[in-house]
Amino acid sequence: MRCPRSSRPRLAAAGLITDRTGARLQVLHAESTEAPVYFTHEQVEALAAQRARMEAQAKSYVEAFVRRHTAAAFTVPEHRPA
Repeated sequence: MRCPRSSRPRLAAAGLITDRTGARLQVLHAESTEAPVYFTHEQVEALAAQRARMEAQAKSYVEAFVRRHTAAAFTVPEHRPA
């Protein structure tokens, strides 16, 4: 997983703004996934477990990325399915 290079300077700028204003930075991670149209019950369960693992990995990656590029206080909200 990689964050776009353009995210780095924007994150640093957002961190400076939040530090100076006393705000807390909220960092979002977005991705799109495609799945087959039809599933068996077992496939649905396996897909849900895989998605949960991927979301946890993504959150950890984003948190580490943010810590590398700003010292500002931040949160990464939990995923909420649409």
